[in-house]
Amino acid sequence: TIVSVATCKDSRAMAVLDLQNFGGGTTGSSTPGEGGPGDTNHPGIGAFAYAILSGGTMDWSGSGTLDAGGGKFHSNGKYNMTGSKFVNANVSSSVSVKLVGSTEIVGDANAPSISVAGTADVTGTETEDAVPAVTIPDIDLTPYYNEAVKNGTVVSGSPYHVGGAADYVIPGGILWVTGSFKWSGSGKIVGSVIATGDIDWSGSGDQIKYGDYPAFISRDGDISYTGSGDTHGLIYAKTGGYDRSGSGAHLGQIIANGAFDACGSW
Repeated sequence: TIVSVATCKDSRAMAVLDLQNFGGGTTGSSTPGEGGPGDTNHPGIGAFAYAILSGGTMDWSGSGTLDAGGGKFHSNGKYNMTGSKFVNANVSSSVSVKLVGSTEIVGDANAPSISVAGTADVTGTETEDAVPAVTIPDIDLTPYYNEAVKNGTVVSGSPYHVGGAADYVIPGGILWVTGSFKWSGSGKIVGSVIATGDIDWSGSGDQIKYGDYPAFISRDGDISYTGSGDTHGLIYAKTGGYDRSGSGAHLGQIIANGAFDACGSW
């Protein structure tokens, strides 16, 4: 992370540039779309090439259709699908892919072991082969904390609870919570929530993206979403897992260092 700060009298400007070594393509290649698990011709292109990435087991149940827009899902643990869920994505696992019920992967499946039972289906190519684990990124959260300090939006709580019907607009776009955070409102929340502990998201209010900031991040805990509102941006559990049920939609990437558990009709 490169941070540049300029000051002139009472004015202050800060620019932050985050760099990630994707290692995309062969030497001299400018094609970042190449690479990934099972691609022995090109180095891996890193975590940010995946729509959803889990460091542990990835479980899908319930109904609904999930469209990754031609993107990819990867689990360093087992990948399991039950119920009637449809996933429009290429799926890979470093352990196994298992489909039961009427589930369907509209795309390719790549894992050391692939099992498809009942009326479940993989519409693309099934490849049983060794799949290397994808390193979960260790994103430096310091620039976000510094921005929250500048805007006076560093709070603490066990949990820090925000609810009610009114919209909640975070000054400067980042709410930093030292501790856990709970959202149960029916109004909109505009901005990014970063908590050092767990994040418990319920209620019916939407989370609205602020600039290019993420949706919400848990540094040391788990993220649980049981609401019906829509969310926008990166969801990142730096050390914990991600559990989502209920309804609503998410537009953005999801990265969890722990297990990923998805049910309901979202």
